Amino acid sequence: DQDKVWRSFKRDGIGIGTLFRRAKEGGWQRAVSKISSFSGGRCQDSKVESQSVEDDEDDLEHSNWPKLDGFALHGFAGRFSRAAIENSEADVVAVLITLLTYVGICVDRTLCLYVGDTEHHARLFSIIIGATGRSRKGTSEGPVNRLFRITHDFMSGTPGYGYGEMRMRRGLATGEGLAHAVRDADLDKDDDKGVPDKRLLIVESEFAQVLKQAKRLGNIISPTIRNAWDGVQIGSLIKTDKSTCKKPHIGIVGHITRQEFLTEISDTDIANGFLNRFIMLCVRRSKLVALPPPMPDDTINESAKELRDILSHARKINRLDVSDEARLFWEMIYPELTKDKPGKVGMLTSRAEAQVLRLAMIYALLDKSRNIEEDHLRAALALWFYAEQSIRHLFETPAARAALSRREKLEGALMEREMSRSEIRDLFSGHAKRSEIDQLLDELLAEGKIRTFKGQSSGGKPPTMVSWMHDEM
Repeated sequence: DQDKVWRSFKRDGIGIGTLFRRAKEGGWQRAVSKISSFSGGRCQDSKVESQSVEDDEDDLEHSNWPKLDGFALHGFAGRFSRAAIENSEADVVAVLITLLTYVGICVDRTLCLYVGDTEHHARLFSIIIGATGRSRKGTSEGPVNRLFRITHDFMSGTPGYGYGEMRMRRGLATGEGLAHAVRDADLDKDDDKGVPDKRLLIVESEFAQVLKQAKRLGNIISPTIRNAWDGVQIGSLIKTDKSTCKKPHIGIVGHITRQEFLTEISDTDIANGFLNRFIMLCVRRSKLVALPPPMPDDTINESAKELRDILSHARKINRLDVSDEARLFWEMIYPELTKDKPGKVGMLTSRAEAQVLRLAMIYALLDKSRNIEEDHLRAALALWFYAEQSIRHLFETPAARAALSRREKLEGALMEREMSRSEIRDLFSGHAKRSEIDQLLDELLAEGKIRTFKGQSSGGKPPTMVSWMHDEM
């Protein structure tokens, strides 16, 4: 029963490996992976524990700090990210998302995945949110920058390699400026041939400034960023600047502290789809290294040669497909992934399926695969759930987390059997107020998850019964 399996996947404890074990116990069979280029052992159901030195440096609540499942460190991305933090204070999550974002922009938009008639490209927007100002957010960028510089040097002499050096910019301030950086040729100006390469990576170390600019009256940076993520035309038609780009391929890596993030975001940013186009990840300093050395030359040179081969192979692929086995897995996880969630967490995670597919595309490319396989979806799902945990860490108060725990407990019980109101009260052993139970039942009724009816009477007033509305498969 898929509902029961997914209800067992607690965001704060059970990992993806346990999810798969329980799914198998319920009769689901995982196909043998067809990935040929993956080297090294597969990450098992281990959590990548972040023994942060910041736990004692500030008064942040770390009890619900997100946990990264080892499946996210799949393939080349995982190997490089682990190597990059071996003698560094950087968080492995920050290195990982930076690398994935770089790769997705490097391969440009000629490569796509069709979902229906909609093209999806390997474009990621990410915000790395530091627990404090000492979270070494920027430290994660150094090894990835160095990797791509060396890779480009190796590739400059590779016959048939079509990618030029990826452009990187900082100082994102206006929508017009972003459009100008990738503008098409201006037919009204003979001397403006535009920018042929539509790939652009924005690395914004002060993302708080972007959030501030988005609040300014007349600044179009928010709708421009939204359109850039969608891959549709960006720019404006104002008289002084008619720069537009019909097919942009832009990635963004933003850095910000937790305090700045919570101070600068607005309800509009949350509600209008600006923030949910970003994968938001909480990071912190992993350990103390007073004078961290650079990555060893041998290590980064070997990684650069491997990335050169990966990108050369990616150049030959115009379209990614989903394998039959991965399709079956996607159909299993899709209902839960697209399920509506209440409040800010729901609004900020409402593009979950699109984000997971984009991540899976990049994991597939890094495995030199023409198909998205189960392993790629599983890796993408692991990283996405870390992002969801990050959002919960940022926005859920202890009271909200307690309400979520009650909801999960009740949903699990109702999936097993019908219950009366008195049985529901007994389920919480007196640790939930009647008003809290009533509110929870009202929410589930409004969402169409449960139904109520009158039960059999044993002489007195018939009890009000509650049952779960199981989806028709």
